[in-house]
Parts: sequence; C-alpha cells; structure tokens
Amino acid sequence: AVRTARLVLSPSLWSSPCEGALIKNIVIAKAAGVVDVPSAFSAEIPDTVVARFPQNPEAAATAVRTALAQGWRPDPEARAAWVAQFRAFNEDVASRLLPA
Repeated sequence: AVRTARLVLSPSLWSSPCEGALIKNIVIAKAAGVVDVPSAFSAEIPDTVVARFPQNPEAAATAVRTALAQGWRPDPEARAAWVAQFRAFNEDVASRLLPA
C-alpha cells in the first residue's frame, strides 16, 4: 500500500517507531508527508524530500488535497542524497556500537 499510494502521511511527532516509519516512507513511498513541527525529527529533513502540512487538522486537510491535486513529489536528487547520507551515517554508528 505504501508503494502505490500517491502520498503517505506520517503525522505522529515524537516516538522512535514513528520516526522509523517516516524513514521507511521516504525510502519506499512515491511521496511522504509530515506535520510541520520545528522540534520534531521531521524538521531535520529538507522540504525537497518531504511535504509539510500544518498542525491544524482543517488546514492540513486542505493542504493535503492541494498537494495531491498538484502531484507533489520529492526532488529525486535531494531524496537520493538524503537517503544515502542517512544510510552512511547510521551504518557507521552501527559498526561502532556492534561487536564484529
């Protein structure tokens, strides 16, 4: 379902599993959307990689409809660069933390 959806939303703000779901959405989905919260993990991801929606549900619904109508998609180069950087950083962390 994630692969075929036009836009996959990750509205939760705080928990690690939700951050993991957002990363999976960025990698797998055609387009990923988040709630625009400056202190959330998603704030570290460029606007060219995820669509940002207002915290207000009514305004968010309107913005989602607009994004769908306009066919919003992440910039392919920005997305690929973000995924590569995220992977490289986290693989390096894992290799330092886990015994060989």
